[in-house]
Amino acid sequence: MLPIHIAIGTIEGIATAAVLILLKESEPGLFGRFEGGETAPAFGTRFKRTIIGIALTALFMGSVLAWFASEKPDGLEWSISKIMGGEELADTAGGVKSIAGRVQKASSLFPDYRVGVAGDSDAAPPVEWGGADASASVAGMAGVLITLSLSFSLGLFFRKRKNPNVPGRS
Repeated sequence: MLPIHIAIGTIEGIATAAVLILLKESEPGLFGRFEGGETAPAFGTRFKRTIIGIALTALFMGSVLAWFASEKPDGLEWSISKIMGGEELADTAGGVKSIAGRVQKASSLFPDYRVGVAGDSDAAPPVEWGGADASASVAGMAGVLITLSLSFSLGLFFRKRKNPNVPGRS
């Protein structure tokens, strides 16, 4: 499944970039520029409140709403099972799928969105739908924090490279 998800992620990234370009052209004030070229403060109160709100919402979704995630296949898994006759694509030993599967098993921090499974998704007992699952909550919160930290860091890095007047740039 990893190669398919990489392709989906790439397409989603391109779509997100297109939306951001459209927003930047239609509402430059959202990106720190106003008509006439003057810039907005780098990290004003409104920006900070927005970031904090997004972070808290993401943490809530990753920790509490994770309890309600369906164990049933998503649209991609469902369509592959209908087309291929099973949930997994066929692969030969040493093929791309088996290599990607080994990489995924070795590098996955939270297999099946749970902590302490250590690469073996069959080792964790299933939790009833809607039941509080501390393992899923910890994995969700960690995933949110990692994603937000990386996104924020990359944003600062590219912002400083593009605009040398940003505070903190040497």
